[in-house]
Amino acid sequence: MISPNKQGWVRRQIHRLSEEVDVAPNGRHAPRMPKFLPMLLTSLVAAMGAFWLLFVGLARLSGYEVTPWAPQLGSVEPERLFDITRAGATAAGVLAGVFAIVYAYRKQKVQEASGRREDSQHLAQRYQDAAEQLGHEKQAVVLAGVYAMSRLADDWIDQRQQCVDVLCAYLRLSQSAVSETGQEIVRPDEEVVKRAIIAEILKHTRVDGDQTRSWSDLSIDLSGARLEGIRTWENRFEILILSEARFFGDNSFMAQLGGRIDLTNAQIHGSLNLSLESSGGRVSAWGVHVHDGGTLHVGQESGGGPSFSFGSATVDHGGRLAATVPPGSRKKSFDFYNVSVAGELVVYGKGEECEKAAVYMRDAKTSGEGRIGFQRQIARAENEVVFPKPSSMAGVRMGVFTVGEWEVVED
Repeated sequence: MISPNKQGWVRRQIHRLSEEVDVAPNGRHAPRMPKFLPMLLTSLVAAMGAFWLLFVGLARLSGYEVTPWAPQLGSVEPERLFDITRAGATAAGVLAGVFAIVYAYRKQKVQEASGRREDSQHLAQRYQDAAEQLGHEKQAVVLAGVYAMSRLADDWIDQRQQCVDVLCAYLRLSQSAVSETGQEIVRPDEEVVKRAIIAEILKHTRVDGDQTRSWSDLSIDLSGARLEGIRTWENRFEILILSEARFFGDNSFMAQLGGRIDLTNAQIHGSLNLSLESSGGRVSAWGVHVHDGGTLHVGQESGGGPSFSFGSATVDHGGRLAATVPPGSRKKSFDFYNVSVAGELVVYGKGEECEKAAVYMRDAKTSGEGRIGFQRQIARAENEVVFPKPSSMAGVRMGVFTVGEWEVVED
């Protein structure tokens, strides 16, 4: 059966959407048009008045003593009277035509506004139908709701973020059952739906995808979700929120980063690899927890890539946190402030052209068999690329290693 939490969420989403549609801008509420008969009579009177004033004006320009209230038309020669009348009628007709064009334009705008309002109502109805499907007790109906909401996000640019939020919220609300031994019980039918949502997110964030339907500039919020087996390739994210998410299996994010990734308090039970290309982006992984058997590896495409913050991170016994420091890394590109290591923390790199304290290790600590290891070149690099120096970190179990070159052998 569908959980009460999910039912309440669906109702709240539908209610919020209905409120937004009621006050939506950009002509969704059609302006009122004046009534036709009064406007027609007014137009006729205005046209006759305009004709008369034009006739009098043209007659006076021709040298005849004609006034609006005492015209004395007998003083005007018949041929000139015909010419003046024709010119006045032509000018009045032009004015009437201009008025008709303005009125028709106004009517067209009203029809367009009415059409937009109908489109908005239709999209809102599609949203309600898709949201109700997502809250259904049968997983087949839920799966249909996933694709319906995804298509709606493609069509409804104004509410695209909200449609994506609904899909992400489904992942966050879907909680696995727990066995008596404390292990999570994964339902295969539920996993099918979750994988469909992940597939839609990855499809819509590809760099080579249809940019008119791209979700890359949106905020993708998967905080608290259970994630497993996610692999991105040639994707781009502006904001990716993974705070308190739980990672199982093999996960790899090879992507372009426009803004930030939030890994605050994330739980790494499997493996997570972040290989990011960015210009000034950042990854906040404060409080991240690498459990026994878990692996977290981060790296940049270049020294101008994102910064990584691992403040107060925890690496359990049997866990591994690894970072590859590229040449030209800036100060605190890799911040390990107050990290606690009972397993293994490994820093790769040669420290070439890196700023001082590119790898920031202040108040780092180890316990048990925990060890912090550095590639020899970066540990001994000039300008204190690693700060404080490994040799001055009292009470920390250190290690230095050398990464050898590949050896080419004959077949």
